[in-house]
Amino acid sequence: MLMSDIWVRLTTGIVFIIVVMTCIYISPYTLILIFGIVNVMGLYEFQEMTAKSPNNIPNRQWTEKLFTITIGTAVFLLLSLYGANLIELDWLQAIIPLQLIFFIKALRTEPPNQLGRIGINTLGILWITIPLSASSFIAHLNDEFQPLTLVAFFILIWAQDSGAYFFGNLFGKTPMSPKISPNKTWEGTIGGVLSTQFMAFIASLLLSYYSAWEWALIALVTSVFGILGDLIESMFKRQMKVKDTGNFFPGHGGILDRFDAVIFAMPYVYLILSILNK
Repeated sequence: MLMSDIWVRLTTGIVFIIVVMTCIYISPYTLILIFGIVNVMGLYEFQEMTAKSPNNIPNRQWTEKLFTITIGTAVFLLLSLYGANLIELDWLQAIIPLQLIFFIKALRTEPPNQLGRIGINTLGILWITIPLSASSFIAHLNDEFQPLTLVAFFILIWAQDSGAYFFGNLFGKTPMSPKISPNKTWEGTIGGVLSTQFMAFIASLLLSYYSAWEWALIALVTSVFGILGDLIESMFKRQMKVKDTGNFFPGHGGILDRFDAVIFAMPYVYLILSILNK
């Protein structure tokens, strides 16, 4: 990689981190706003990527894409507002009827693409929207706004990603999953896990409401499911024959390329945090 490319990647990454961290920390509303934007962009990239699928209709009109993003946004807001204790549980009942609209809309789809269209639209919400809404739940674990745990989760994710990248470049020889992502190596993966554990130790010193072993467990869950999330996105891209999901971040790719580990790991981290908080 050229030095100029490294600087572009580094600068983009720093700006991205500052924006996300600031929005997480200010208030529940800015937290929901930043992840709502990520959700919209992620759903758009997913539709663009899956447009190449034989189960989809190529060159769909923008109104169809807007319809799917609107449903996904509504589902995200319902879950996130409930996670932030801003709406009652009864509001979540609207999620099922919203999802079933895709089945009704498929009646206007030319055969034999109906099931494929339903599957792709619902998969986007299942894979992107619902996991992203866990951000509000993590930030409100004790029924009040405590964003530091969510900030720590992102630091662990970025430690995993950075450690895997640098250790993989320096020592990577053994492909982890050559058929899905040939550039990912076991050496890089181990380096990422060790980097995450190191940051977990730092977190245990600064955020003592979890013990050192609890932070180590949180870091392990973050690493394992973050790695799986990365591989799952690579699987989708390989099947759709695309290198990146988009080009929003210079040197990094699309929004899903940056949030693939976050999306998959966040619900599992919320689960383990819920268990630890009992």
